[in-house]
Amino acid sequence: MNGKLDEHGDFETEEIDLTLATHKIDWFVELCERYSLPSSGTKTVRRDRLVKFSEAGMAKWKSTLFTPTRIPHKGVRNGGVTKRKPPKRVHRILQAGLHTTTAPPVIFATERSKDTRSQMVVDRILPWAHSLLEKMVQETAATTLRHTHLPERKASGIYAGVRQMDPFENPGFARRITSIVEERLAVYQGSPVTDAVMESSPPSLSESPHSSMDLDTTHFSLTAASTNTIPTDVDHSDSPILPLSEPPQAMSDASERRPVMSYDKVSPRALQCTLTFADGVRLAICKNEVPPTQPFSYNTDLQRLIQSWDDCSADWAPPPDHPIVIHGRPIPIKHWGELYRFNKMANGEWKRLKSHWSNWQFFMQAYQASSTPEAFWDTFSDSDGRRLNFSTITKILKEKRQQEDNNIATEAKRVFDKEFTNQFGYEKEGRWVGMTRHSDIAKTYRKKIRVEAEGA
Repeated sequence: MNGKLDEHGDFETEEIDLTLATHKIDWFVELCERYSLPSSGTKTVRRDRLVKFSEAGMAKWKSTLFTPTRIPHKGVRNGGVTKRKPPKRVHRILQAGLHTTTAPPVIFATERSKDTRSQMVVDRILPWAHSLLEKMVQETAATTLRHTHLPERKASGIYAGVRQMDPFENPGFARRITSIVEERLAVYQGSPVTDAVMESSPPSLSESPHSSMDLDTTHFSLTAASTNTIPTDVDHSDSPILPLSEPPQAMSDASERRPVMSYDKVSPRALQCTLTFADGVRLAICKNEVPPTQPFSYNTDLQRLIQSWDDCSADWAPPPDHPIVIHGRPIPIKHWGELYRFNKMANGEWKRLKSHWSNWQFFMQAYQASSTPEAFWDTFSDSDGRRLNFSTITKILKEKRQQEDNNIATEAKRVFDKEFTNQFGYEKEGRWVGMTRHSDIAKTYRKKIRVEAEGA
């Protein structure tokens, strides 16, 4: 059968060689599609399908190859077109509108749908709406705080929105100065130096201090919570009297001379951490006092990272727009982990900050381990003397740290031998699991060495 019709309307036939060895599989596929047969399967399956179709006869050929005409519409073809009748009420309204009279049109009253809600459901709508409105206001305030809690630095270096003012005009600042003076005086209670000074009580600072006090207001604006901002130079008789020398060494516990700056009656659950700074000040920080983070530029401004990392370093010089400032004191970057880690009120800030902070820590550990800054940059510079960027330095440090971890892990396995699993493992679901990651093994081994060194 070649697909052509003769004068009687039947298909003409032809002989086709279906030998498997003679033809390829594509030829069988094309032949199956030509006669409207399924083209799937192997070459043998297609051949058997074609043979069976050729033996089926003329009736099978016509039923397969003659596609019947599809009716593109539905319904009775020889019947008249019937329109849907409108409902009775609509029909009456339409009929009423046909009368042309001067009377006003007739308006049929419609029954209002009944409210099937229970009274309890209706009563809960207003409280739900009020709670939703409060939540929207809180989210809006949080979003605004994220972008506006820091002053905007312009190209000229002037900070927009920061007005230069006398700090003593603020009563709250004066009260803070009073508390600092009282804390400093309380430290020296009972010392020989204070016996002569405390014969007459110091004047109260409940009011604004004298305008002639020699205070560095710029320093106060940055670290108003620091006790080191108390001036030691007194030029007026009405200024508070402070000891000009350190207390005698008779006091054994040096930590007693360190004031703890915190709120009274702070709940243990509200306390996030207590930070100790280089000047001996300890600052208690609550969870809700930790500000949100912002996009940082330390990866491209390494000098700023070095100046803001550690207040114990000689490079410590935080800029005026330091991003994390609590109680007027800039928080060093090395302490940010204590602020945001395990702080549920920080709203996932640590998850966004952790990776960046770890890279900064790798960089600063290598920088501080170098003898001089020049030695560090000599190591991390290319052949032309240009300093490598932050990502390249971090990659080199991570590879070096990974190699050190591998060496330490091998050393730990050799030293502990059979006791390795007992010494390097953790409990999981009631059973002891040995460590396999070299970084975890190296971290535990370093900790053991440090503990042994401190015990010795």
